[in-house]
Amino acid sequence: MLFFSRKELENMNNVDIDVELVHVAKADITSSYNDESGAGPRYVTMYFLTTFKDGNFYELFSGKKIETEESTHKGEVVALSFDTPYIVKTKRFKDFLKNPKQKTIKKQELFSFIINLNVLNRLDVKLNF
Repeated sequence: MLFFSRKELENMNNVDIDVELVHVAKADITSSYNDESGAGPRYVTMYFLTTFKDGNFYELFSGKKIETEESTHKGEVVALSFDTPYIVKTKRFKDFLKNPKQKTIKKQELFSFIINLNVLNRLDVKLNF
């Protein structure tokens, strides 16, 4: 499965990211998929790598803004959209590093990290998050 073009892959291997700028976000998604079991919508937890700018979280690879769960509260009403991730918790990426003195990491390594974290989550491995 190819996620990125060859040019993007080459760029990913050549780009160093400051680990201080990266956050791991745990997000809940309410799926619009109806499996007709009568159980209602399916809730999915996924992890994203984000950066924090101007009071908002942005997905690291696409730059797309990801809403926080708190932003869905409008007075006493909670408004959620289907198939939209809402961040429920974040941790600094640096907290996941084996070497706490590490300052940068390759973009490709970040991509591999987040894929691995999501696979472990789907396999119901207990994650320390």
